[in-house]
Amino acid sequence: MRFNCCPPSRPRSVLRCLGGAVMIAAFLFLFGAVTMWLWNALVPHIFMGVRPIEYFEALGLLALTRILFGGFGCRPHRFGRDAKERWSALTPEERDRLQSRFCRRPGEAETPTDKPA
Repeated sequence: MRFNCCPPSRPRSVLRCLGGAVMIAAFLFLFGAVTMWLWNALVPHIFMGVRPIEYFEALGLLALTRILFGGFGCRPHRFGRDAKERWSALTPEERDRLQSRFCRRPGEAETPTDKPA
């Protein structure tokens, strides 16, 4: 059985997808700007002859860091295997209860079936 957090009664909206894209763009901009600021504030003063970098060079530096060091501390592949193993070990009642808890919107009250026995 495959886990589906959003049943057909609550389809993902275009607005939610656009919000996710905006958040990704904002974080990318923020990480690039912070990298550029840190590089320009520290590296030219520590190492003589190193020039300050521009924004897109900072983004390239972040991409290179991701390629060389494997990310920013997150290992999604391992989490996926563990989650599948835990999901397959649940009983159908536990799966339904967990799925209803994940699909509840923030601020919605818990139903009596959502509470653990």
